[in-house]
Amino acid sequence: MAKQDDFIIIINKKKKNNSMTLIFFTIIAFIAIFIPLLGSTIRYQASSFFQNIFNIFGSICKLAGMVMIGFTFLAILANHKIYTKSLLFGALLLWIGCFLTYTPFTLFGITLGGLQPPIGYH
Repeated sequence: MAKQDDFIIIINKKKKNNSMTLIFFTIIAFIAIFIPLLGSTIRYQASSFFQNIFNIFGSICKLAGMVMIGFTFLAILANHKIYTKSLLFGALLLWIGCFLTYTPFTLFGITLGGLQPPIGYH
């Protein structure tokens, strides 16, 4: 039988890294100092930024919906087949675009998107 050597492995524990603690306290300090002073302007700047993004996305959806509905009607006239999936998908894109840009659009007598009037007597 061969003699087996016993090995001892020593692992030195390193000192904990305090960078996460520093980041946490920096965030808390930012919230405590700057948010009460600049909170409302940050809110309005963020809302105007996202409003522009939603307007652009809504305009793209409106354009894609109108193009899809137009091509569907041309395909119906040319092939005499009714493509309900593309017509409904175009109407859905048109509704999403009108909802995001607050512009009403009437399709077959149905008003899509826009701001809805309040309930009650007008």
